[in-house]
Amino acid sequence: MILLNLRTVGIVVANVLNYFFTNIKDGWGWRFSIGGAMVSALIITIGSLVLPDTLNSMIERGEHEKARQQLRKVLDVEDINKEFNDLIAASEESKKVEHHWRNLLQRKYRPHLTMAIMIPLFQQFTGIIVIMFYAPVLFGSIGFKDNSALMSAVITGVVNVATTVVSIYLWG
Repeated sequence: MILLNLRTVGIVVANVLNYFFTNIKDGWGWRFSIGGAMVSALIITIGSLVLPDTLNSMIERGEHEKARQQLRKVLDVEDINKEFNDLIAASEESKKVEHHWRNLLQRKYRPHLTMAIMIPLFQQFTGIIVIMFYAPVLFGSIGFKDNSALMSAVITGVVNVATTVVSIYLWG
């Protein structure tokens, strides 16, 4: 839930920055807009390089002592044997499963598979992504001037954040 809210806040921040970047003289504003996108991409890239391994991946590779140390850090307790043994048991059970991908097509998993496919598909069909990311272009195409189109995108983003916060507190 929090990540969804951070995404909507990020969209508003990008729209606000783009609004201010358009006022830069000599046409340099678009370079700063692209540079801003590059900053977030670099943060994600560098962050992915320094992420620690998961407990499950360490157990799968046989690095049990390293997994124990990491589990002690996560749980902040000394006696981790029960949790660690549960992770080992789950890993052993997962090794027994054959035909992982074929199992997805079994009747009992069809509702899950259907929802996993249909939710993103409907999200694309509703067009909300087009409205959020191309709002300045859309507003410009209906007659708004450059600054007005960007301000309308900012307002749309603020409304999106507000409704996201309300939905999190009501249904989260």
